[in-house]
Amino acid sequence: MLVCCLLVCSSLETPTPRRLIVILKTQPLLEEAAAKRSDSFSNNAEKIHDEQEDFLTSVRSLSTKRGISVSLAQYSTEDGSLRELRFSKYINAISLQIDSSSSTSIKRASIIKAIKSLPTVESVHLERQYKPNLWASVPQIEASAFTSGSSPSTWAGQGVKIAVVDGGLFAKAPMMNGTGFNWTGELRGEVINCNSKVIVSRAYFNSASPPHSSERNTWPAVSSHGVHTSSTAAGTPVTMSFGSTRFNLKGVAPGAYVLNYKVFYYDASGYSSGGWESELLAALEDAADDGADVINNSWGSYSYETSTSAIDLLVTQLVKRGVTVVFAAGNEGPNWHTADHACRTCIRVGAVSTPYTITTG
Repeated sequence: MLVCCLLVCSSLETPTPRRLIVILKTQPLLEEAAAKRSDSFSNNAEKIHDEQEDFLTSVRSLSTKRGISVSLAQYSTEDGSLRELRFSKYINAISLQIDSSSSTSIKRASIIKAIKSLPTVESVHLERQYKPNLWASVPQIEASAFTSGSSPSTWAGQGVKIAVVDGGLFAKAPMMNGTGFNWTGELRGEVINCNSKVIVSRAYFNSASPPHSSERNTWPAVSSHGVHTSSTAAGTPVTMSFGSTRFNLKGVAPGAYVLNYKVFYYDASGYSSGGWESELLAALEDAADDGADVINNSWGSYSYETSTSAIDLLVTQLVKRGVTVVFAAGNEGPNWHTADHACRTCIRVGAVSTPYTITTG
């Protein structure tokens, strides 16, 4: 099935427009190739390309008839380059942006209705925006028992690649220290924020909500949420002091490599931004292509999910191909509809408090 994203204006709290995610009927490249001969990949790639172009042509025709400017949406990367929001491997996606300054809500509703009626459309979803969701957590799950010694070769997670989709991290942070790691492969993305442990650093900025000048890199300028989650997952052992007390800290899998994907950031107006579904789809797909064994997603939606989203469709494909995908189930509960992510193939981790009780909000 082909997934397309259409940017529409929203009257919700966020100042950034939301996008409409349109799922089409063609199977993604890898799904189709797995069901047929090995040589079907290139044949299906051509088929999907032609279908995408035909779909874009139909949308342009609709936009002309209704007097609304529609263009293929893009996002900017850590080096400032623009990339089209179109996918084809795990899910097939195109993002289209509607110029809200040249349209009314009636016109937008009209073109959305027309897109729904196109023969290749399977279903339509309003794009979600997501938000980021302890040092005590490692001993709480008794992960410390799996790590000993002073070398990465004796630490839990040795050789595993953990992708962290969050607000960015610092490769120079003490718990991201690459000493003793023997990575000999390519460093990808913003290599100045990489080392022998942090082997990928990429960023994804919504073109409708560009980052603040201090947020244009793959490390965070304000929020340390990504530093926290990556250190909890794979931080190397460190000793720290709090007053007169010293603590020995380490992540669950300190021997693992870290792949950094920054999707949450502060925009040019100083508001917390990012976390839009289209950019998250790009980050998740890149993480899989970069070779991640595990993808950590410590974030959720503002309204709890009760139906399958484009994120869930992509995650299902990643899990089929051996990637372990982990999501935060949310920091609320245990009441009905307080768990995020309706995906049935991923691992969802709920919040608990010490000692071992489910949080009540």
